Amino acid sequence: MVMGHECHHNNNHSNHTIVKRGLFDRYGLFGGGSPSSSTQQQQQQQSSLIGLGSSIAGNGMVMNHTYFEETNPEIYFSHMVINETVGFLYIGAVNTIYQLNLQLKLLEKISMGPYADSNDCPISKGCAPDVQKRLSNYYNKALVIDPMHQWLISCGSLFQGTCTAHSLYNITRIIDQPQEPVVANNATASTVVFIAPGPDPHKQVLYVGATYTAGSYRSDLPVVSSRSLFETNLFQLALVGVSTGTRLIINSYSRDRYPITYIYGFHSRGFSYFLTVQKRNTGQSAFMSKLVRICQNDPDYYSYTEVPLVCRHQGHQQKHFNLAQAAFIGRPSIKLANITGVRYDDDHLYVVFARSIDDQTMEDPRPASHSALCVYPLSTIHRQFTKNIQHCFNGNGMQGLDFINIVQKCVPTVSFIF
Repeated sequence: MVMGHECHHNNNHSNHTIVKRGLFDRYGLFGGGSPSSSTQQQQQQQSSLIGLGSSIAGNGMVMNHTYFEETNPEIYFSHMVINETVGFLYIGAVNTIYQLNLQLKLLEKISMGPYADSNDCPISKGCAPDVQKRLSNYYNKALVIDPMHQWLISCGSLFQGTCTAHSLYNITRIIDQPQEPVVANNATASTVVFIAPGPDPHKQVLYVGATYTAGSYRSDLPVVSSRSLFETNLFQLALVGVSTGTRLIINSYSRDRYPITYIYGFHSRGFSYFLTVQKRNTGQSAFMSKLVRICQNDPDYYSYTEVPLVCRHQGHQQKHFNLAQAAFIGRPSIKLANITGVRYDDDHLYVVFARSIDDQTMEDPRPASHSALCVYPLSTIHRQFTKNIQHCFNGNGMQGLDFINIVQKCVPTVSFIF
């Protein structure tokens, strides 16, 4: 397991969230911004206001306040990304995607819903006569910039969770909208999407982690997959074999009883990672946080590995924060490095955790009001994965994941030199 340095605080809930200066600072909009991560931070929030922030003068007057607001109360923002090269900001929302400039002036918007749909309809949108469609909202599940193709990729809940490639310069210009199920197909199931290197011949692929949702056409949808960004087979699985490929599918026995929530995704040193919340195993009900890792040049996902991610408050009463809520990759300031003892020149994974409401059994995935921030050096994460794999090669422990296949005892691996 991976342990992190922890800072503890109370979490006071509010009904509305204003995205203000802190988020924009990482892009240097206010001068001296912090280093930006190579991955996308994804956060869904009940809000319809985006603000550049404000400064308070000595007389108490608020200065330089700029914001963009959607006045329709039924529309809330779910994702936001910034194109630092051309200076556009994109917002994914209910039924709508927006394109703004850095002064938060609306430039373009495109309607993505609502449309008549049903979970019992196939991806082709052709339903059986006895299936009744209903007007359904589009919930934006992912928003990613593809700098190589100059696309904005948006994925939504309609039509079994399809994705659309838009022009970065004008989102109303749709490049392609393949009939391919990719992400979760309802409002609440989790989805994490990011772009990173993939197996040959793919220089870049779309990594997708999506919670399984029940339905007539969902049984073969992977919970984790690498998808092509080639125009000839856009959003299809990057590589497919007879029984393998760049995908992970939960077995039929575990699909409805083993939920996996995807929180964040990133890549480092030839590996792609997903931060998840899931049960310890199919035989236990307690929830915990785990890091998932896949080797980027693996065409069959044989390298799929998980390790627990632990966050504890080291007080006189040790508290375990088991539910990851949000995450970010970055480097610590020198001050934080001195306080925590971590290296300031190493990338770190920052994770906000909560405790289960039932903090004794940890069997409730709903978070309580207290939260904690734990920090993990990526170098430590790499070493822990290597240690766990080597441990199994030495014949210790078990191999396999019971929600995928049979769990077996690790067998010692002997190397012969000829």
